[in-house]
Amino acid sequence: MRSKWILLIAVSGCAQEMPSLPLGSSGPNTCGDGVVQAGEPCDDGNAVETDACLSNCNLNACGDGFIHVGVEDCDDANTIDQDECRNNCAWSICGDGSIRLGLNPNEPGYEACDDDNTSNNDSCTNQCREAACGDGYVQDGVETCDDGNLEVGDGCNAECQMECGNGVLDPNEECDDGNDNNGDGCPASCRRARCGDGYQRTDLGTNHVDSEECDDGNEINLDGCLNNCTLARCGDGYTRTDLHSEHDDFEECDDGNDVNSDACPSGCLAAQCGDGFERQGLQDGDLGYEECDDGNDDNLDDCRNCANPRCGDGVTDPILGEACDGSDTCDPNTCQPLVTELVFGRGWGCAARADGSVLCWPPAPSGMIDMGERTMADGAPVGSTRTVNSVPAVSLVKLVAADENVCALSAGEDPTLSGQVYCWGQMDGGALGRVVENPYGYDPVAKPISQHPDREVQFSTPIRSVHAYPNDAQFCLIDAGGRIFCWGFSVPEFWSGLNRDDDIYYDLPELLLPDETGVKSLAISNNGLCFINTDDRVFCIGSNESGKLGSGDDALVFSSVAVAVQGLPNNAIVKIAAQENTYCALSSDQRNDQRVSCWGANQYRQVGNFNRQQQATAFIHPNINQATGIALTYPASCALRLGQMFCWGAPGFGQEVRNMMNVNTVNLPVQMEGLPENVELRSIHPGDTWICGLGSNHRAYCWGNANENRRLFGTDEDVYTTAVELYPWSTPLPDDGMGGP
Repeated sequence: MRSKWILLIAVSGCAQEMPSLPLGSSGPNTCGDGVVQAGEPCDDGNAVETDACLSNCNLNACGDGFIHVGVEDCDDANTIDQDECRNNCAWSICGDGSIRLGLNPNEPGYEACDDDNTSNNDSCTNQCREAACGDGYVQDGVETCDDGNLEVGDGCNAECQMECGNGVLDPNEECDDGNDNNGDGCPASCRRARCGDGYQRTDLGTNHVDSEECDDGNEINLDGCLNNCTLARCGDGYTRTDLHSEHDDFEECDDGNDVNSDACPSGCLAAQCGDGFERQGLQDGDLGYEECDDGNDDNLDDCRNCANPRCGDGVTDPILGEACDGSDTCDPNTCQPLVTELVFGRGWGCAARADGSVLCWPPAPSGMIDMGERTMADGAPVGSTRTVNSVPAVSLVKLVAADENVCALSAGEDPTLSGQVYCWGQMDGGALGRVVENPYGYDPVAKPISQHPDREVQFSTPIRSVHAYPNDAQFCLIDAGGRIFCWGFSVPEFWSGLNRDDDIYYDLPELLLPDETGVKSLAISNNGLCFINTDDRVFCIGSNESGKLGSGDDALVFSSVAVAVQGLPNNAIVKIAAQENTYCALSSDQRNDQRVSCWGANQYRQVGNFNRQQQATAFIHPNINQATGIALTYPASCALRLGQMFCWGAPGFGQEVRNMMNVNTVNLPVQMEGLPENVELRSIHPGDTWICGLGSNHRAYCWGNANENRRLFGTDEDVYTTAVELYPWSTPLPDDGMGGP
């Protein structure tokens, strides 16, 4: 057949005339000259029709009637795809997906079907014959057997169905018990029952070696039936993956044991805080570490988020002595409200906290000067401190201290109680600002001061600020109208200098300057004070000892009217401070670069002038700028600058300690050393002969001369040349050897 087609092609010439010129002859556009010219897809210079280029200079292609050797099996030049040569120029064969037509069933190449696959188990066999019972191939979904014959009794009947179940053991059967029970030893497959055959055996006792709890016909151990035909259960060592998380038998893990303290407890749910099982084998810091696990989410019991109760766990626990835990105003180290202010007297200190409470320590000194029933607080203990109670109860802020007394402003939601002055401590000398029955004792409870019943002019509330002279328990306030009222121990002497009645009732606040209003702030010295007015200028009144009025008039002894301080930057003062006979002022004017100016007594160079002579006008310290706070102690001056404290004045704060301040350069500011790394001071607070600062780590650090006040700092040292930490509201102070902390 193939040769017939080739002969026909050769005779016909394929409807194309041969070139008119012999090969190799010259002439324009001649096919067969071996040169591809315009209009010619190819030109190989020969007349061979079985290569890539035909003699008519066209490319050889399937369907052109010429067999391209090595590329085409055949080419019958027609579009019939079901004859001997297909349209892809390949011979028609069984399995090519195209049914060959035109042949009888007995002729070679005959096809009854062609499904383009190699399976003998579908409807078309690999011989391209329709599948039929008896052809020896089991047709999927139709036949259960096909033994190549149509005989019966050999296990496969004439319909190609298994004869299993007829009670006769046929050659291809392992068993045949004549029933269709799939739960006995011979299921409907006539194969002996075995684990994994897909039939659960139910005819055996539970203790029989071949007993089955299940049989799903697979070897997967992650579903409900294991490959040993036992039901999946928590603790079998296989984690099921075929169930939704809400299913009762859902498993997150399965480690094959009943240990409840590892990563997978007996419930086959991954160990987690609150499951009631304390995790073992891990160290603090490891993921999943637990100190405890009580199986609940109650954060008020003894196990919180699987950790023992402690400061920092976010739960305020009064049993642990915590006043707060986790808030921005709570100290993370002590779970007490952050300390915002410090004040000091002679041998005691008080701290105001962010929640409006006040702590004082030590509560009752012993082994020192006999102070009778002296105590600065009688409330609940916190570390080595005690809380200050107030009547009526208020929050206390803006503390000031003088000798053995403290005063503060009240704050709270009740406007009738807010903006008042509360005082407590020694009752002698009128420092409490109210009439007391026993002027020789101590009142540890903060109570409001009283108005003078016999005075026409009364102070108005809310009070703007309260101030103190540390040495003699003199207090002054600035009322809502910007007027100054004063009371306390040293007021009578001050008043007499002002030509006021010597027998003035100084237990109660008395108006100082009847015609002076608009005061913004003030500082009190010995028998005098200076204030900042609304123009940010400084004026002083009272004694001119050591030139502390700042007027420049050395002949002036006492002024009963306020005089302006000379030498200060104009209209730029934001804060003033005093100690004994020295004042300092802080300027915020950018032209003055936040400088510190001082005047008055200078015998220890506390003004900053190296000549030790009194300074009758303000002296602008040449070596201090960018200051944000000032504080004076006896006998040194200090400024807060860029988070550090710088001081000038007497070496060692009154002691001959050369390594604290260089005696030859004490007019230059010396940076106080000893702060922990990366700790900056937020504020500075003066004491008697020492000074302290509150750090960015919420702790207090002090420098100076403790002298008989060692118990205040919890140390045996007298002089601190580098920072000593002061933190009595956290832990008890050490025994000072004098009868107690």
